[in-house]
Amino acid sequence: MKNSSDSMLVEFIRYDVWATSHLLDTCQKLSPDELGSTAPGTYGTIYDTCVHLIRAEVFYVFLLTGERLPPPFNWDDQPTLAQMRAAYGSQVGNALIQAAGRVKATDVVRQDWQGETVAYQKINNLPFVQLIPAIYTDKEIKR
Repeated sequence: MKNSSDSMLVEFIRYDVWATSHLLDTCQKLSPDELGSTAPGTYGTIYDTCVHLIRAEVFYVFLLTGERLPPPFNWDDQPTLAQMRAAYGSQVGNALIQAAGRVKATDVVRQDWQGETVAYQKINNLPFVQLIPAIYTDKEIKR
């Protein structure tokens, strides 16, 4: 039987998937000029931030499962937010939730990093689980 910290991880991941999906849905309503805008302290444009967010979560799926999730498009072709949202909803979000249901707090991942193999607990490598409740509010992006 899973303990309460395991079920909390699944709930945090579900919340993260909901928040990311909601953010992508909201950003799809922005004009091309708005998607191309930047703000201090952000990861480039709004579009670039969405790309970064999805690619990071694909990487988290890899860290948790060892699976690489290839998108149904080429990143170099600058997919639309609608394409990214569709891929996120059908692949990444579901994979994160499923992985969270399988991962144990004691699971260890080994990864090559800058020529060395490092080992750490999988659950400690999920910064979005720690950050999303702190940074997401009930306020939507206003146009």
